Amino acid sequence: ASGTQELEIPTYQFVPVEEAYFDTALFIGDSRTVGLALYGRLGKADYFADVGMSVFNLFEKSVSDNGFSAQTLEALLQSKQYQTMELMLGINEAGYPLESFGQKLGEVIAQIRTLQPNAVVILQANLGITKAKEEKAPSLSMEQIRTINRVIANYADSQTVFYLEVNSYFADENGYLRASATSDGG
Repeated sequence: ASGTQELEIPTYQFVPVEEAYFDTALFIGDSRTVGLALYGRLGKADYFADVGMSVFNLFEKSVSDNGFSAQTLEALLQSKQYQTMELMLGINEAGYPLESFGQKLGEVIAQIRTLQPNAVVILQANLGITKAKEEKAPSLSMEQIRTINRVIANYADSQTVFYLEVNSYFADENGYLRASATSDGG
């Protein structure tokens, strides 16, 4: 009776989709997304991906794909509308202070939302690495990847920006990437 209404916040659940769901999707990412574009294309999705891509150079690089010529992400997002955008970034930022990575990721998400306000943004967790890879490259550890993923997950609002954690599907009993799920350790 006070005139205030409680806002009902919808809840969402990830569900299996047909491949055509990805026809209006844009995958944005680093070398792992390049691999998806080369070996596992989904529907007619576009891929804005490059080796070494990071939140710090995302809007500076020019990339091309099957559906568009070489251009910046800003130009692409101004010329084409997407229903979903899937971001997998963070592994190349592992050496940066978490605060600067987190701040820049927030700026990237805000810029993407400004350019594509009707699109759903899905922040993908970084896949883990094998125990053997961690031992060879201790500067990149599973704990560090988990920490990066927590920073990424904090930007999900479950309204227009979602977080997709898939590591449990690929992890061994100790939380590392199963060796059978990779050819290079992650």
